[in-house]
Amino acid sequence: MTVPQILVIDPIEDRAAMLARALQQRKHSVTVWISSQAPADLGRVEKNVDVVIVDLSRNRPSDWHNLDQIMTAVSAHSPRPMVLCLSDVYRGPAMKLEVERRGGRFTWI
Repeated sequence: MTVPQILVIDPIEDRAAMLARALQQRKHSVTVWISSQAPADLGRVEKNVDVVIVDLSRNRPSDWHNLDQIMTAVSAHSPRPMVLCLSDVYRGPAMKLEVERRGGRFTWI
């Protein structure tokens, strides 16, 4: 049985660490990227990743740009990793629909 590989991209170190610990307790392998930007080497990193978790809580244009970069990078690989976007701020159904229109999944935390 292979261990699921998860990449967490979050600008808030404490929240990323808490999420990583929770996932590791469930036997997932977690890499954390503390940044509001996608890793420059995402194309190389995500080849071994099953899930990319992205924080969209601040809902800035740069966050959406980073999501587009991530979606472009993961779409080039098969099997394609799932992109899960999180927000700790409820911004209505429009945000969920926009994430899903771009190919990701969305949940509020």
